[in-house]
Amino acid sequence: MTVSELPERARLRLKHAGRWVAWSEDLSRVIAVADDPETVHEQVRKAGVEAIYEWVPPVPIRPIDPEA
Repeated sequence: MTVSELPERARLRLKHAGRWVAWSEDLSRVIAVADDPETVHEQVRKAGVEAIYEWVPPVPIRPIDPEA
């Protein structure tokens, strides 16, 4: 399986590995991304929306996918 064949949320988690992510309440889109939770929270506050916060663990090796 290539990265491009993964579900969209899995691809986004790979893209933002090692960072804080704020997801929309239905987990369908990324609201904000930053290296620290305070910055993500501030971005969400400025957007005026509710969000679910997640720290995405880093991956030791990212898959190579020429289509990504």
